[in-house]
Amino acid sequence: MKIFICYSHSDREWLNEIKIHLEPLKNEFEIDPWEDTRIKPGSKWKKKILTAIDDCDIAILLVSHYFLASKFITTNELPPLLQGAEEKGKIILSVIISPCLFNENTSLSQYQAINSPGKTIIELGKGKQQRVFLDLAKTIREFVKEQKFKNIDMEDKLQGKIFNFNEIHTFNKLIKIGNFNFNPEGNEIIGSEMNNFLVSSEKYKNNNIKIKSIFSLTKLSPEQTKDINAGIIFSWRNDGEYPKYFNFLFTGKKIILEKVGFSAGRHLSEHLDELFDCEIVDNKIIYFDIEFKNSKIITSLNSNQKVIDMLDIGDGHIGFRPWRSIFRCKKFEIEKSS
Repeated sequence: MKIFICYSHSDREWLNEIKIHLEPLKNEFEIDPWEDTRIKPGSKWKKKILTAIDDCDIAILLVSHYFLASKFITTNELPPLLQGAEEKGKIILSVIISPCLFNENTSLSQYQAINSPGKTIIELGKGKQQRVFLDLAKTIREFVKEQKFKNIDMEDKLQGKIFNFNEIHTFNKLIKIGNFNFNPEGNEIIGSEMNNFLVSSEKYKNNNIKIKSIFSLTKLSPEQTKDINAGIIFSWRNDGEYPKYFNFLFTGKKIILEKVGFSAGRHLSEHLDELFDCEIVDNKIIYFDIEFKNSKIITSLNSNQKVIDMLDIGDGHIGFRPWRSIFRCKKFEIEKSS
């Protein structure tokens, strides 16, 4: 497993810290972290860098004001790394070193960083700095473990598994509108706020597939009076002014099937069917499955089942929206229906 570390020489002290945290992984797994200090005198240094970029599976970016100001990085290193992420599935892991225009660089900030841009390394105490570097090492360790056991993953796929949101390399490829965080301890995805979506990178025809989800919902504040309105969404398309999709809406008291964005191009919803009573209790685990099979949609809430007729929905992306809640996703899988 090859890792490319992209950094400004002004941030060399943080490179050394990260290399120390990666050292145990070199002993446990066959990882090969590469950075430009390995270039020998007399070598064609630029060619060595571009080759290392092309060969890498994971890129660690030490993002700072120096990093973003470097013409060499932004011209020669970032473009092929980001292109590799899009086309080859390279993993992009940013560590925000100092306050900088990370969020404004949309091509870079679309990939979830290890730490928040509001909690940069230089603004943290030494203990919390080491915690960020540890989170980086843990994230890489989980990814390497997944790759090491890819034969087991392939066996799962042959048994029906298609897509697992709660694997870091899959999470990095998801379509994210708004801010979603991946917690490597427990592989939990956390999101909140209105108009935010996390959906599959692939479109699915909603026939003979199954969505399996485990999650909890928490109100944004104890004083919140409006409905939570989180949801599991399918046939999501974003080809107009507003997204269009179907939604299993969790109001906080009920689960309702609705369609959103189809009314004269406006961002309006139409309730189609009321499925279950579901009183939301903060942080209580919800088990919710959806199966599209034989012209039916089979829904299951904590083992209670309801079947409705298939809708004329076409293909689209599958995922969820937090809306007026903190959505903690512990499992979200898309499988072939048996």
